[in-house]
Amino acid sequence: MLYLTGDLHGKNDFERLQPRLFGAWSNLSTDDFLIIAGDFGLPLRPDMLDCDLHLDDLASRRHRTLFVDGNHEHHALLDSLPTVEFGGSPAGAMRENVLHLRRGYVYDVGGVALFAFGGASSHAGALLGYLRSERETHGESEAERARKSLDAVGWRVDVVATHTAPAVCLKAIHPGTPRCPTAEFLDELYGKVRFSRWFAGHSHRDVDYSNGFSFVYERILRVGDAELRDPSTPLKNLRNGLKERRDWKRVDVPPEEAPFKRG
Repeated sequence: MLYLTGDLHGKNDFERLQPRLFGAWSNLSTDDFLIIAGDFGLPLRPDMLDCDLHLDDLASRRHRTLFVDGNHEHHALLDSLPTVEFGGSPAGAMRENVLHLRRGYVYDVGGVALFAFGGASSHAGALLGYLRSERETHGESEAERARKSLDAVGWRVDVVATHTAPAVCLKAIHPGTPRCPTAEFLDELYGKVRFSRWFAGHSHRDVDYSNGFSFVYERILRVGDAELRDPSTPLKNLRNGLKERRDWKRVDVPPEEAPFKRG
């Protein structure tokens, strides 16, 4: 089973994964995967890879934690992680069960074909402790890798996990968003790839659209067979304390057709 949530920002939002707010985690097994849609932000400092208590917490759990990178990361550290094979593609290992899904690869995650592509521009500036880097956004080699990986699967995957959203989708919630090269590249993919669910973090919003696209932030979503078969199936939120309509909403058109509304 897949579980998916938005930006953790290192320790800032890590409480979301603790029993008070995510009591279901104790029932997860080695067959379950928790996916973070960017701004993982761990370890807190690049010299703390082997002694970060938050990583130790995740490593002690039965489930595996997978993340795409966001803009607030230690990018040089991510690029230097030991490479392991996971789900048919290379990943970076922080712990045996805490893996960085690298940009542009398709992974077999418990039988689910998942395409990963991290990165985004830091429009609001750097987060304290995380330096700005040209690695925040993708390079052409990663774009070409994405095209080749999707070509190999006929441009059909079950899940897409990105940090930023395609630019055309961002306009549904942030019509004045500054230009982001990665968001613009994702427009290319959004127009071609067939997906059951697409999850994007970065925007600090929780919204589900009728075509299976979702902005995800504070929610912890369960994604099983029913949710993959039919994009109109409501996603179940397991993060305690959140309420539909107050904290997230569903929209019955795709994001590129949704008019911008505040709130």
